Amino acid sequence: MFHNESDGERKAKDIAEWLGNAKVHKMHGRPIGIDQAITKGLKIEKLEDNQDLQEAVLSVFHATIVTFQVTDCVKMVENHNGRGVYSQIQIQAVPIPVRGASG
Repeated sequence: MFHNESDGERKAKDIAEWLGNAKVHKMHGRPIGIDQAITKGLKIEKLEDNQDLQEAVLSVFHATIVTFQVTDCVKMVENHNGRGVYSQIQIQAVPIPVRGASG
């Protein structure tokens, strides 16, 4: 991200420390907004400004969401070579007896 910048190593270290600070980022439920990321020095490319990138990212997002909705997959990690590791759990519904049913 800062490869050709004279103070790139310091910038990267500062950003890594900020991102790794548990007092600032206590949980996954606290997203980092684009304005905050830019203010902290991250180089951001807005999806809205690059239609090809936006289409590619949204295609992966939608495929992932559909996979989670229609399979037992709960976690997936894939690399750039098309290889991946997938975690699945099988959820088995337990029948609930109905009161007053005969039989």
